[in-house]
Amino acid sequence: MIIQAIETSITREDANKIVGRVSAGFIPQVQKLIYYPYFWVHFEYEVKTILGKRKVDAYTLVDLLENQASTADRFETIEVEEDNENILDPDVDLDSAMKTAQTYLVHSAVHEAKSLIFPKSEVKKSLVMYKPFWIVRCENSKKERFRVIVDTVTGKFEILNIEEQVVYE
Repeated sequence: MIIQAIETSITREDANKIVGRVSAGFIPQVQKLIYYPYFWVHFEYEVKTILGKRKVDAYTLVDLLENQASTADRFETIEVEEDNENILDPDVDLDSAMKTAQTYLVHSAVHEAKSLIFPKSEVKKSLVMYKPFWIVRCENSKKERFRVIVDTVTGKFEILNIEEQVVYE
């Protein structure tokens, strides 16, 4: 399957090193790369503030598993051909994701841009895209295990709270 994915900067080796530095006594081993689904929307809107009107570009990213929105920085995507088993299927339809993005935009404009009224927005571009994450398994000499998910763009990571038998092998 061909998908649009955020271009990564953290390699398999980098992910192993990142996790290895903070997991004393555990040996990290990258298991696989997974692709997490998002809906990206580029809005243009005009706000009226106490200083006058101004046009603003806003980029919103909606998590297509949790239907939560956030502000997005600009990023580059590349076409990636990947096995379906490495791609997480979206749980949220695109109409719902667009509503979530628009609600988030209004909230941001009113609270962050100090707009006096709700902005009238225009969608400039939107696309379903995927963010890659490394799944890293850590094990020590006592056979104690845990897994970590590493963001391939930022290198940030979190311990996964999942059962051993459910994990990707």
